[in-house]
Amino acid sequence: ELRSVPNLPLVAINHPMADQGIASICADHYQQGFLATRHLTDRGHRDIGFLAIQPDEWGSSERLRGYGDALADAGIELDPSRVQYSLKTPVYEILTRWKSRGVTGILNFSEDTALETLHILANVLDLQCGKDISTISLEDIPVYQYWNPPQTTVSQPLEQLARLAVDTALDLAGGQPLPGKTVVQHCLSTQIIERDSVANLTDPAASAP
Repeated sequence: ELRSVPNLPLVAINHPMADQGIASICADHYQQGFLATRHLTDRGHRDIGFLAIQPDEWGSSERLRGYGDALADAGIELDPSRVQYSLKTPVYEILTRWKSRGVTGILNFSEDTALETLHILANVLDLQCGKDISTISLEDIPVYQYWNPPQTTVSQPLEQLARLAVDTALDLAGGQPLPGKTVVQHCLSTQIIERDSVANLTDPAASAP
């Protein structure tokens, strides 16, 4: 358990610890999962895979919660076989199984294997992203806009997150907030950056030969 040390400001980033008296700054990981899933369901996808790194981690759990709620809003029952973790199962095995079972969209949320996932889909399983399979990846790293096709991403405001964390640490080092006041908590909104990696299954032209 972390405890505040006199004159040493502590700020937790993307792992809320306000209940332990630690100032906390995070992006809304629940919103990331919800927005990405809804982006797929709005375009006719009903069989959606959720790929993350590991289950016992705050961000992954929050994204999974958003995924489940967005599926429920679309009237889709969550299938546990569609929730997989790259630390537990090789990515190739996960993707091969999903392909054989008709998954049409993937939340590519395993950051450690995100590019490996895209490589396997395109170059090993011979699936064309944005047509045969749809993908939404985490964070808007530069490579995604130059990928073929450019990747739709769900992004957190990293610059704002970092600036707010530094400002909060400086405030705490200067004695703010005063003792007895509420522990600092900030949760920043995230957004979808739409590109070409998601097929619209509701568009008849998309399925035309």
